[in-house]
Amino acid sequence: YYISFQDTASVVLPATGFSSIDSFITVAFWVNGDLNLQPQNDQVFEAIDASGNRVLNCHLPWSNGRIYWDAGNDGTGSSDRIDQFATPDAYKYFWNHYALTKNVATGEMKIYRNGSLWFSGTGKTRRMYGIDRFRIGGNGVGTAFYDGKMDEFQVWNVALDSTTIQNWMNREVTAAHPNYSNLVAYYRFNEGTGTTVSDAGPMANN
Repeated sequence: YYISFQDTASVVLPATGFSSIDSFITVAFWVNGDLNLQPQNDQVFEAIDASGNRVLNCHLPWSNGRIYWDAGNDGTGSSDRIDQFATPDAYKYFWNHYALTKNVATGEMKIYRNGSLWFSGTGKTRRMYGIDRFRIGGNGVGTAFYDGKMDEFQVWNVALDSTTIQNWMNREVTAAHPNYSNLVAYYRFNEGTGTTVSDAGPMANN
């Protein structure tokens, strides 16, 4: 099973689970964009603070064909960003696995595609605290909805290394994962029907 986002469909995650996000993060997921609509101006996810400032965001891609990974919040609405142009096979036609990481201590932000480093940037030191709303399939306020399929959506409060990403990208996460205690949110999207999804991670409230 997987989730299919169409029109205004999206998933709002409980904000209480993100209090441990500050200086380290990984957001990982499988994605396959709508063949007829991508690329377009939308977001696969966005997290904002109580003032509406962006903390996390990913365009995969924007209408210009570029993939954007934004992470960080200094309270002014500015965030750190890395981005690169992607060919269509990177966001539609096929399933692709993405892992987006940030390590404030080293200033590194990275985008892994199918287990390999695809793009990276340095000097990125804005922290990622204060998440008040996290939406998958659109932006924080409920617009810019994504069109496409998604599976195995994970948020970690650690920047996973390339070996761990490669070893686990094709498996459901279990307690055997070396960073299992750092798994903040985990949506397998295995429900198969209905409009409600469940968090399967160790920090889940439901």
